[in-house]
Amino acid sequence: MIQPLETDVCIVGAGMVGATLALALAGSNQRVIMLEARKLEGSTSSDDVRNTALGFGSRQLLDRLGVWQQLESDIAEIHSVHVSQKGSFGVTRLSRETEKLPSLGYLAPNQKILAALYQLITDNKHIELIDGVGEVALDQYERHVNIMYQDEGEERLVQARLLLAADGTNSSIRSQCKIETELTDYEQSAVIANVSASKFKHGVAYERFTKDGPVALLPLANQEYSMVWTMRPDAAAEVMALEQKEFLTQLQKHFGYRAGLFESYTRRQEYPLRLLRSKTVYQGRCLLIGNAAYTIHPVAGQGFNLALRDLSYLAALLNDVADPGLEVYLDQYQQDRKSDVDRIVNFTDGLLRAFANDSSLLVHARGAALAILGQSSFLQRQVSRQGLGLFQHDLSASQPQSKMISNE
Repeated sequence: MIQPLETDVCIVGAGMVGATLALALAGSNQRVIMLEARKLEGSTSSDDVRNTALGFGSRQLLDRLGVWQQLESDIAEIHSVHVSQKGSFGVTRLSRETEKLPSLGYLAPNQKILAALYQLITDNKHIELIDGVGEVALDQYERHVNIMYQDEGEERLVQARLLLAADGTNSSIRSQCKIETELTDYEQSAVIANVSASKFKHGVAYERFTKDGPVALLPLANQEYSMVWTMRPDAAAEVMALEQKEFLTQLQKHFGYRAGLFESYTRRQEYPLRLLRSKTVYQGRCLLIGNAAYTIHPVAGQGFNLALRDLSYLAALLNDVADPGLEVYLDQYQQDRKSDVDRIVNFTDGLLRAFANDSSLLVHARGAALAILGQSSFLQRQVSRQGLGLFQHDLSASQPQSKMISNE
């Protein structure tokens, strides 16, 4: 008989969401075991060129967990955002002065975020990270859930009161729990790279909407831009196949010259874009979080920021509770977080649909709307609170107000 490893919480998936969640729960006095399919040694030195936009609320959480201090030299501040539409006169500029903040938001390389998280996890006595595990299988019972996995050919067992699935868009845990999803395929792909430009401006980000999809340039600490260029999958395949000089030429034609001449870029990567949302975020003692619960279009940089608000709420809700897997907690989490998730999903989906439609009537209407926005500080304030993930969101405002049952 296999001797189980017993814990309060088992997290499947050690990406940025899962790793941050582990630290937050450990700070809430929950014992945590993490299971990760990848071998993590050396994984943060890969050629992954993705970067993440972080809002003010995300900084609050990462600072509280000790992550921000390790990232400071790799973080770029965003002071203003230049929003435009290709082929239109309408332009607006959002600024930190609008929000009365030192910065609208921040940008950090995913590799650096993960490296900081793993270092803190390694040093935390309440977290055990097991990597390189084989396929995970689960069995649920009234008072616990069993998680079976393979480790170097040997079958292992974790017994937890709560299983948290942070295993991504194609979540195996979600499938095993038979949780249904709603899927919207935008028939778009994102081509990402870090690019250098002759007129790099510290603190200035660009969001340019085109009939094929938005193009974003976000400033990095090394004086490059993190580029996210969305387009149809067939066009993305063509762009990915271009030689370096031709790629830069096509990007220049598409984006224009606001950032000057594009001079070089890092390795390109392509990701399909879609909206996936689970019809429920929990089943039994299993709770979905991050992309396993919802995967949203990156047009407004909201995904990771939204996930951090989720896990901040969850950690506060489960602080010091004897049994974190009770349905009453999971139901409270789902109900209390629904309005924020709905707001962000509807905002990103609506923004994409509005700016991806190439109807001539809508093109002119959008241009006029951007022109009006550029003249109205009130409207700019509303957009900057929603768009690009770069808005003030005090995490304390969305914490659980009371426990529904006793913690005894």
